[in-house]
Amino acid sequence: GTIRELIRIEGCFPSLRNLYLNNNYFTGGIPAQLANLSNLEILYLSYNKMSGVIPAGVAHIPKLTYLYLDHNQFSGRIPEPFYKHPFLKEMYIEGNAFRPGVNPIGLHKVLEVSDSEFLV
Repeated sequence: GTIRELIRIEGCFPSLRNLYLNNNYFTGGIPAQLANLSNLEILYLSYNKMSGVIPAGVAHIPKLTYLYLDHNQFSGRIPEPFYKHPFLKEMYIEGNAFRPGVNPIGLHKVLEVSDSEFLV
């Protein structure tokens, strides 16, 4: 299934701080509605079969501190707002097919890219 099916009802999780959806074989992209989870600190989507680009809105989740997107099938570029996020400490993106873009060093914290296939 998809995460979109799981979080169909907007506004149901206003206080949600941690969302662990790893290892569930989810397909499809990251729903833009996740950006409405304003208290979210940890988003763990690793080891699924998710694809597409990362919605820029996810970078605007104000309290997001840890983002795990590793070992999926994401592509495109990492949206620039991620590099300037004030609270983001760790972002794991290895095992995807991102295109080169802005220098990931701008994250200034932990960025794990070891197993990524950056497409030109």
